[in-house]
Amino acid sequence: MRIKLIRKLDYFCGIPLCFILTLWHKIAALLKSSSKGQKEKVIRKILIMKPSELGSLILSYPLICRIKQIFPDSDIYFLTNHRNKDLFSVLNIVSESNIFTIDDRSPWTAFNSIIRFLYQIRKQHIDAVLDLEFFSRITMILSYFSGAKKRIGFYKYQQEGLYRGELLTHKIQYNPHLHVSQLFLNFVETLSLEKKAEPSLNTPQYSNNFTLPRFIPSDSQKKQLYVKLTEHQIPSEYNLFLINPGEGILPLREWPVGNFIRLVQMILSDKDNAVIIVGTERCKDKADQLINVLKSDRLIDLSGQTSIPEALTLLSVSRCLITNDSGMAHLGALTHAQQIVFFGPEHPQIFSPLGKNTHVLWLQTRCSPCLSVHNHRNSNCTDNLCLKNISPESVFHTLEDKKII
Repeated sequence: MRIKLIRKLDYFCGIPLCFILTLWHKIAALLKSSSKGQKEKVIRKILIMKPSELGSLILSYPLICRIKQIFPDSDIYFLTNHRNKDLFSVLNIVSESNIFTIDDRSPWTAFNSIIRFLYQIRKQHIDAVLDLEFFSRITMILSYFSGAKKRIGFYKYQQEGLYRGELLTHKIQYNPHLHVSQLFLNFVETLSLEKKAEPSLNTPQYSNNFTLPRFIPSDSQKKQLYVKLTEHQIPSEYNLFLINPGEGILPLREWPVGNFIRLVQMILSDKDNAVIIVGTERCKDKADQLINVLKSDRLIDLSGQTSIPEALTLLSVSRCLITNDSGMAHLGALTHAQQIVFFGPEHPQIFSPLGKNTHVLWLQTRCSPCLSVHNHRNSNCTDNLCLKNISPESVFHTLEDKKII
């Protein structure tokens, strides 16, 4: 589904549903007998929900590790987008049988997969659910219907708007000054509390020196990759540079195609270099522009043609990934590949990939960042100068300075 449709469904359907469920919840609480004196139930089954954004899913890795450390006997379940499922086989932190997916290719497939998820998760008798979405009403509704006694998620407190009802038992203050991985760790510190209705947390922040798992491709994975590249007349001796020109989901945070064209021309000026376009099938339009303008046999398009393990294998044998702020950048953090990542409408302090091989290019214009969870990543800006003014020459100089090229 397109992001505009998802936003409309979340707003026009989510808000009234959250309001109705809040009334129902309060009435049911009044009618229910007092639970005072009952022993706090041991947490055995934990559901984590992050249906959108591959990047944020990778940034939740420290949270999952921390849960396993504090609750070693617990079973962890995860709800995500169907396109992200392969990532769990790479991270190896959640059992495949405990992964649920939402198929958002259409409203009908999304509805069917949600109903199937609720049917399956209710049978598991979940003790706690961690909703990692930033003020999404749909996931809030799913949290409530999961049957979990503990429901933890972001809450607006004194912020205007961002209404999600009053369905949370443990409310997390969204801090716009913390990296997302740090924000997610607040959930596990809250998990041990019987209740949480105030913003405060009496625990210090963790350092940002998290160690992500490193993807090491097998010999067979490398062999299959080189077979595919040979079919495109790209021999293994070439220096491989990957680019992700953008998928059009949030055009405001995408570097212009014209800049990518000029940068690729400079990279291909060295006869030993080859450039590969990567990403999902949504990159196809921009990939076609690059192919049609440059007409080089050392530029190929693999967008929409690689699974997550294949993309990670390709990253592992490449010199560098050049990309907008995207899920592909966070995938790159799981490999040894160097990365150039463009930031403009969003803040790298909050969303940058973890790892030491990431080189962020951000101009820090006075209007940046203009996208945030508070406006559901929606801005009136139609001219993203914060990205347009990052010149291809400056990017190429960065490649030279970092001894990547």
